[in-house]
Amino acid sequence: MTVLPHDFTAPQTKKVNLEKLQIISSGASKESINMTKENLKEATKARDHMIIALSKSKPFQVLVAAIEKYLPYLTGILHATENEQLKSQKDAKDRDGIVFEWTSALLGEETKTFSKSRKYFSSKLISFEVLMVVYTYGYALCNLASEKIKMTANLADNNSIIEVYQDAALCLRRASGVFNYLANIGIPHYITGQDFNTLQEISPVSSSPLSNPYPTTFPTISSKLSFPKSAFSLLPEMDVLCARGLVEYTQGIGQVIAIHTAIATGKTAATIARLSVSVFKIFDQAQQTLIMLDTKLKNNNEKSTISLFESMGCLLDPELRLICAQYRILYRGITLYYLALDANQNGKSGISVSFIINANRQLEEMDVFDEISKSNPFMNETRRIFAESKKLEARYEKENRLVYREEVPDISNLEIPQGVNVLKMVEFKLSTAFIVI
Repeated sequence: MTVLPHDFTAPQTKKVNLEKLQIISSGASKESINMTKENLKEATKARDHMIIALSKSKPFQVLVAAIEKYLPYLTGILHATENEQLKSQKDAKDRDGIVFEWTSALLGEETKTFSKSRKYFSSKLISFEVLMVVYTYGYALCNLASEKIKMTANLADNNSIIEVYQDAALCLRRASGVFNYLANIGIPHYITGQDFNTLQEISPVSSSPLSNPYPTTFPTISSKLSFPKSAFSLLPEMDVLCARGLVEYTQGIGQVIAIHTAIATGKTAATIARLSVSVFKIFDQAQQTLIMLDTKLKNNNEKSTISLFESMGCLLDPELRLICAQYRILYRGITLYYLALDANQNGKSGISVSFIINANRQLEEMDVFDEISKSNPFMNETRRIFAESKKLEARYEKENRLVYREEVPDISNLEIPQGVNVLKMVEFKLSTAFIVI
């Protein structure tokens, strides 16, 4: 089998001169003011390096490193603004201060172009810059994982493949921690108007691998740096649902990697089935979250574009929604396939027939995606698995009819095992280390 991740379009941003941030000199020494000016100069350089790294020609490892260099300066500026060493730009007039401008990584191309003036989203608040940089860090880690996964196509040795998968999984663990920080701390702290009732609706079940469930109340909003979500009604990244959906996506891809590793290392069919259960559950949750986000975006905006993918979310990038939907259906079928293998290996002929028949019914549902995209790489994977599964169905039915003669139970009467979630996110903290401004 093949791991097929989504490649995120890196957000773009325009240059700014952070030296224009106004220093509050009252009570500050000359040396302190000079140090602040020098650090703002270095922060501008670090941000410029990040912009260069956002170029499509640059490897994502370069972008990850550039953001890691910029973040300590950015966090220092955030703390200096909160502590009133730098003036907040919240009430600055249009001609004053600097403006941070960013594009979204998740809006579909049609949505980006139907109103050119909305391609870039802008704010004078440093908190907006922080959130978008942290999002970009998460996207870069996801794409770095994708780069590593694609390397396995040229590898024949299982040990080498497993090693690359482990590197990719670490990137996804880190990305998951980044998006989890945004969902539970960053966005609730700096953006007013989040819908807590909606968050309750998407709270994961107890078996979910997602940590840090939503608090009963959000942290206290910092009035100097907060801004209303309504100010960015078309920017997905400013909604908690966006960060939550990305946590689920990264967890799901990490789980797929775990399955491939399990297959490569000869794990039992029962183990692979339990891993697969979690994949379709996680991607089912991710799909629901993205649908809710897309619906909110549509409801918040009078204008809307209609596309072939409207039923899957015409405002958000349809490819991400498509991948979540395909993984959900494909791994439901794969789960039943491995449950059939396990039942057959344990002498449960009638049960194995029931599982394999229903596995093929599930895999047949992937045909709808073949109609949407003829070049869809998922379909090559599905056809190969489906061909193997149909052969097993014929064999199992023949064996049961001629040899075992066991009753074939209805699938609704069979127990599907609980999933096993293996990807543990690496916690991300914005304030672990920062440069004092």
